[in-house]
Amino acid sequence: MDSHFSDKVIPAWYELSLKGDSVLCFKVHRIALEEMQKMNWDGAPGVEIARKNFKLSSFIAPNDGVCGFLGVFKGKKSESDQWIIWECQLPKIKGIGREEDSYERVMAIRSTLWLFSTALWLFGGNTGWHLPQLMVIEGICLPDENRMSSGSLSVTLMPPVMPWLAKQGYETHIEPLIKAMKSASNHMWPESSCRGRFGALVRKQKWLHLDVPGDACGLDPGSGSYNNQSLDDGYTLQPHNVDSSLQQLTFLAGLAKLHDLVRG
Repeated sequence: MDSHFSDKVIPAWYELSLKGDSVLCFKVHRIALEEMQKMNWDGAPGVEIARKNFKLSSFIAPNDGVCGFLGVFKGKKSESDQWIIWECQLPKIKGIGREEDSYERVMAIRSTLWLFSTALWLFGGNTGWHLPQLMVIEGICLPDENRMSSGSLSVTLMPPVMPWLAKQGYETHIEPLIKAMKSASNHMWPESSCRGRFGALVRKQKWLHLDVPGDACGLDPGSGSYNNQSLDDGYTLQPHNVDSSLQQLTFLAGLAKLHDLVRG
């Protein structure tokens, strides 16, 4: 089943972007930030779950500066005073002969992404911004006690993305998107990027299929999506065998690059 967002054109309240090879950017409208700040973050169940499961220490509630677990989101100046920008450096998970980030930092990044994207998903206001929302992260999953490596993810591509996808060559790959995912994966774990296939295949009429190395690891349109061929409606990319931090964060980098490509 597709998201309740998939048939709507809504003024943007947040955007994704990829800076260089390894910095995820969340651009958040100040009206959406104000709504996030109204939430009770002190002792919130999600914060406490992440603290307990991953032994995370400091958490800073959303603001226009440093925030998140271990301060992994860094506020940066935006070109518009109506927006704030959070930048998050992707971690170095593995790598022969190099310094790696701790498991705590990796999980601080994922936990912050989980909490903040969920809060943004709940936003129901109207920013009045002149550009539409392009995608909405529906679910960034964290490991649980039984599957400590799980890392699922789903995202709804909104109606304004469909005309752009329809202009791509059918049964062809979006090469800049593949390059972005490879570069992000190579930053996080250099050896892993040589072990499998990266894909960003567009099928007629608007269907995008993303793949990264793994056991048939992909984001694909939900099975019910194919009944709706209209370019006026979006759809949800659902995960298959997204089982690790590396895969989840690589897909997020790819989605951020897709946002950049569509926004132009």
